[in-house]
Amino acid sequence: MGLIYFGIRVTDFERSLGFYREGLGLMKLRGGRMPHGGRRVLLADPGTGLRLELNWYLPIHRSRRRTFRGRASTT
Repeated sequence: MGLIYFGIRVTDFERSLGFYREGLGLMKLRGGRMPHGGRRVLLADPGTGLRLELNWYLPIHRSRRRTFRGRASTT
């Protein structure tokens, strides 16, 4: 069993996306808007296939979620 996917919440979507794409070389697989107006993007490491999802929530939704709730998927 190994880690293939991990999701994190970010507070600055564009800055975070730039860091992971330009700084670490991850590729964008897909992205879009969430029903409540937030944004998400799924990135992947071209060498390993590991995936990272960045999630940005509108301020009203962030205030309701004060604890970190990352998501992970394994094989």
